[in-house]
Amino acid sequence: MDAFLTALFSFPTAIFSVALGVAFLYWLLVILGACDIDLLHIGDHDAGADHDAGTGHNAHAILEFLRVGQVPVTIIATTFVVFAWIVSLAATTFVRPHVPDWSWWMFGLIALATALVVGFMATGLVTAPLAKIFSIKGVFVADDLVGKMVEVTSTTVDSRFGTARHDRSSGEEVIMQVICDPKHLLKRGEQAVVMEYDKPTGIYRIAPLPHTRPGFLAEGGAADPPSEAQPTPPSPNAQ
Repeated sequence: MDAFLTALFSFPTAIFSVALGVAFLYWLLVILGACDIDLLHIGDHDAGADHDAGTGHNAHAILEFLRVGQVPVTIIATTFVVFAWIVSLAATTFVRPHVPDWSWWMFGLIALATALVVGFMATGLVTAPLAKIFSIKGVFVADDLVGKMVEVTSTTVDSRFGTARHDRSSGEEVIMQVICDPKHLLKRGEQAVVMEYDKPTGIYRIAPLPHTRPGFLAEGGAADPPSEAQPTPPSPNAQ
C-alpha cells in the first residue's frame, strides 16, 4: 500500500492524480445535479478560423482528432486524464524501481511525455465512436432546426461558443453547438430561435426571442415607429 501511495504522488503521476481527482469531483457534482460547467470555452468555430495558416491548420486537425465540438469537452478531458494517469502510474510502479537514482528526473520527463502522447492517441480512438453517439447527423436534416425554438444549456452563449437544447415533438432531445451575435449575449435557461446553420462547422446561430428582450427590435438604431396622435374628442359643453 505504501508503495502504491508513493507511486501515486510521485512525479509525473502526481500531476494526473490531481487532475483525476478534479474530474471525479466534477462528475460527482454532475450526478448530484449541482454542477453545469463549461470546461473549455472553445469549439470548432474558432478552430477553423485560421484554417489556411499552418498553425491554425494543425490546431484544427488536433481538435478534429479529439472530436472537440462533437463530443462534450468534459468527456474528452476526463478520458485523456484517465489514460495518461494509467500510463504514468504503470511507468512509476514497474519501471521506476529499475532506473538509477541519479536519473530520476530524466525518467520523470520521459514518463510524462509518454503519458501525454499515449493519452492523446487513446483519447482520439475512444472519442471516435462516441462522436457517432453524440452526433445529431443522420437523425434528421440539420437544416430542419432553422426557425425552431431552443433553450440555452451552457453558462453563456456568445460569438465563440455555446450549447442549446431543442426538444422535438417525438420526445427526442437534441443538443447542438451554437453561437450568437456579440451584442446578444445569452445565458443559461434563456429561450432563443435558430436563425441559420453553418454546414462546414456544424454550428447554429441563434438569437433571443423579441418578446423576451425589451427593446430587442429597436437595437441597432431601429426604433419603434411613433404612434400617430389621436384626435381629441370634442367636449360635450363645446358650442
